[in-house]
Amino acid sequence: MASSGDRDGRDQPGLEVVSPDQMWHSPQEAAGLQPVGGYGDADKYPAQGYGDGDKVPVASGYAELPQDRQATPEFTPPAEAKKKRKRLWLIIGGVVLVFVIVGAVVGGVVGSRSGKKSSAGDGGDGGDDTGSLVRRGSPLAVTGWVTSGGVETLLFFQDREYNIRRSRYTSGSSAAGASWSAPDHYGSVDNATAGTQMAAALIIHTGPDPQSELFYSSSEKSLLGLALSGDINQPPGVDSVVQKKIATRADSGIGAYWPWIALQAADGRLFEVRNQVDAEQRAKSEWEYKALPGLGGVAAAGGTRLALVPASTNFTRVNRGRQFGVFFQASDGRLAYNVQAGSPWPTDFPSIELGDGGSFSAFAVARPEDGDEQRTDVHVVYYDSDSSGFLVVSGVGGSSSWTKSSPEVLGAADANSGIACLTLGTTHQDPSGKEVLLPEASAANATRCYFQRSGLLREVRFDGSEWTAGANITF
Repeated sequence: MASSGDRDGRDQPGLEVVSPDQMWHSPQEAAGLQPVGGYGDADKYPAQGYGDGDKVPVASGYAELPQDRQATPEFTPPAEAKKKRKRLWLIIGGVVLVFVIVGAVVGGVVGSRSGKKSSAGDGGDGGDDTGSLVRRGSPLAVTGWVTSGGVETLLFFQDREYNIRRSRYTSGSSAAGASWSAPDHYGSVDNATAGTQMAAALIIHTGPDPQSELFYSSSEKSLLGLALSGDINQPPGVDSVVQKKIATRADSGIGAYWPWIALQAADGRLFEVRNQVDAEQRAKSEWEYKALPGLGGVAAAGGTRLALVPASTNFTRVNRGRQFGVFFQASDGRLAYNVQAGSPWPTDFPSIELGDGGSFSAFAVARPEDGDEQRTDVHVVYYDSDSSGFLVVSGVGGSSSWTKSSPEVLGAADANSGIACLTLGTTHQDPSGKEVLLPEASAANATRCYFQRSGLLREVRFDGSEWTAGANITF
């Protein structure tokens, strides 16, 4: 949720003001917080998708962020020299004029080239990305919901100036990304940097168009958030979670599925953050957070990416029953997961090695023919350096083991590409009074993932059995 005052002084409908004297806690204090009002059973230990073993300490050191966005001290010219003879000034003036002319010519050439440069200098690996607004290696986040006409998708990314942008797409013909809107620009409020990671979530009950939430890390080393009205023309509001002043690493991974957020605290521990929705499960401006329980001695790698997905198709079970899973990179470099309140997925999670800061995402869909159990199948899409592309590991009904696959459409990804996969939003009650459950992968052709190849955004789709190429997205 966000404070009601936005940039132009207008109140955003459905957003609440956070009291200035609201209590907040450091991550150390938060570790001792107790659940409140349906927050969960503190005695339950969640399932752990990793091996047993001794606790491995988390590395505390990490590289400093690039300095390209830090303020540069203003240059102070030296005192003016004594006057020279008139003839000497004329000579100097002529020399300066020559340099100005040469500089203008060179500057024009350099400027022309820089406008068409590859982003290899931006942490990329070269390639033809001259038509892309998206920064090479940009973090990506996506959320969406089912509409009467198909699926509405919101895709977030950073541009080349590190500004956060959002584009909106309504399913239909997506040839060459023609249905994607011109990206909104949030550079004036986002405080994002080169190390930023982000995650998106959706609040469906707020009106005809759901309110989207974007949570992200920054050089301020605290959890930041934007509350974005369903009306795409409305300016963003600062989310009320900012008032909690939750300390994070500057490069902390972020995972989110309403009303939950997962992040890595400054000390390396994984934390869960929850919006304190009211008795009718409507969003409020209050938040609570504490260390993620039940990790079983498995420590997270510093700067790990995070993915949080629902373990149930039912919003109430996700919210009150804590039925969600968090995927992360363990300190030994392997992919791991933690599921609260029991796992619907196989327990024999395979050993998957990720590179430093390994890129991955996860999405959940309804398990077919699952009746009242309302469990989800989950698919984790991760970068594999040996194959130079993304692979998939899946936990699905009817299988006692996790299964791996290597879809061709996920190949040839950029080595530094982020990835974001869509898990559709759910709610206890939408504006029409109906419950919205998570659909199966085959419904509405809704399951999509986004990553970069040759610097350009690529969309791929999954229908429950087959992966297919979607649009190549340009803005």
